[in-house]
Formats: sequence, structure tokens, C-alpha cells
Amino acid sequence: MCVVCRNRFPKTELLRFIFDSERGQVADPRQRLPGRGCYVCKTESCLDKLTSTRIRRKRCKGEMHGQ
Repeated sequence: MCVVCRNRFPKTELLRFIFDSERGQVADPRQRLPGRGCYVCKTESCLDKLTSTRIRRKRCKGEMHGQ
């Protein structure tokens, strides 16, 4: 499910991002990096909204504490 628009898609159609305290938002195209990830559909509007700090903190369950 896309964390922004909340629509359901097959996992292969979603982009995975993780949030690292050192590197910030990191794309995970192979979907294998460690840590809690967020899945986003490939629409431009959802990708733009993901960059909002508020959405990242809320949707990724606090992975960005202190930022």
C-alpha cells in the first residue's frame, strides 16, 4: 500500500524508501536494505508528498527521531 495515497498495489509496482539518520531518504530499488521502509506508488504527486518531513515521520513510524 502506498503510504501517501493509501491505494493498494502489488509490491512490485511500489518504490521502497528507508530513512537513515546519516543519509536521509534512501531509495531501495532491490527492496533489501535493512530497516523499516515505506512503500510509495510511482505517481509524481505521491513521490513529491513523500519528501514532506511530516509525512515521513508519521508514515514511517518515527524512524527519523530528532530530525
